[in-house]
Amino acid sequence: MTGTGDVTKTPDKTGYNHNESVTLTPNPGTDYQFDHWEVDLTGSDNPGSITMDSDKSVTAVFTAITETVSTPAAPSGPSAGDVGQSLTYSTSGSSSNLGHTLEYQFDWDDGSVSGWGASSRSHTYTGPGNYSVTAQARCQTHTGVVSASSSGTPVDISGHTLTVSVTGTGSVTKSPDKTEYDHNESVTLTPNAGSGFQFSEWTGDLTGSANPGSITMDGDKSVTAVFTELPETVSTPAAPTGPSAGDVGQRLTY
Repeated sequence: MTGTGDVTKTPDKTGYNHNESVTLTPNPGTDYQFDHWEVDLTGSDNPGSITMDSDKSVTAVFTAITETVSTPAAPSGPSAGDVGQSLTYSTSGSSSNLGHTLEYQFDWDDGSVSGWGASSRSHTYTGPGNYSVTAQARCQTHTGVVSASSSGTPVDISGHTLTVSVTGTGSVTKSPDKTEYDHNESVTLTPNAGSGFQFSEWTGDLTGSANPGSITMDGDKSVTAVFTELPETVSTPAAPTGPSAGDVGQRLTY
């Protein structure tokens, strides 16, 4: 034999009569297929037959079956979510033509992929945007046998929002100033007091009186900058200047 397998002879004898016919049935080994006969029997008949008009030598040639893994279905899961939120996707429909166990990998379209493993995986996006989740399957035994990528499942990821309001007269500068923020992105808040006002404190999701203030966007946030009026003061005038002496009935000016 060439390759992995064996041959059944019918009848199976040590010696054969002149012109006796023998049927040869090839039995491929695991992951092999019968390809053809060589030497005194040629062709690829299965089973083969040979006439014993003399001593004969026959070789059965078995070749390894080329393993293929079919493309999995597009992942099923949420079509929208928020940064910092764990989203779960699943795929199915893939198989090995040799019946081997498969494992899966997900491409999250944000520059990262999952490890190879189960057909259901979770992922957390850190930045807002539109992404397309795809999956591949591979043979767990022969890890170089990998399917094509599935079609993509679109997912729209929203960023965290930062709402800033003011009490009193003033404004707040956000740095960076964006409509949506990445998960755990840091934002610096600088209070700008209006005329006659002073910055007092932060309230809401940011407290204290740090100037500037800083907040970590691990969720949607709302912050209020409190400005209070500056108290008006009048300074004490200098001691009057004028004569240090005079007479009754005399007009003195200071």
